[in-house]
Amino acid sequence: MTRTTKAVLLSALLFPGTGQFLLKRYAAGALLMVTSLLSLTLLISDAVSKAQEITDRIISGHIGADLASVSAALAQQSEQADTSLLQFSTYLLVGSWLFGIVHAIWVGRRAKLVPSDSASQD
Repeated sequence: MTRTTKAVLLSALLFPGTGQFLLKRYAAGALLMVTSLLSLTLLISDAVSKAQEITDRIISGHIGADLASVSAALAQQSEQADTSLLQFSTYLLVGSWLFGIVHAIWVGRRAKLVPSDSASQD
């Protein structure tokens, strides 16, 4: 398996930016990782806060503990929420993931076209 293939698989299956680290593109890898982590953190914190809010309403007795009541509360909460930031965060996460894959392919192919310094010294 070539280094480019490994980098693409790392970026696609593990986390955005990991393939760039394998290809020694540390700045691009770090930027992709930070962007993805911030987006993922925002999405997870929103999901946890919504779950906590519904849990609190169940404990206080405002919502029944049955599936239908919880589903109705989730639907109501989704209608009331401002989703523009969450949509942006989702698009940013997906975009950085896709960019990481494409960038790993591009850098790997470009490295094959440019002879390395060690090969020219032999």
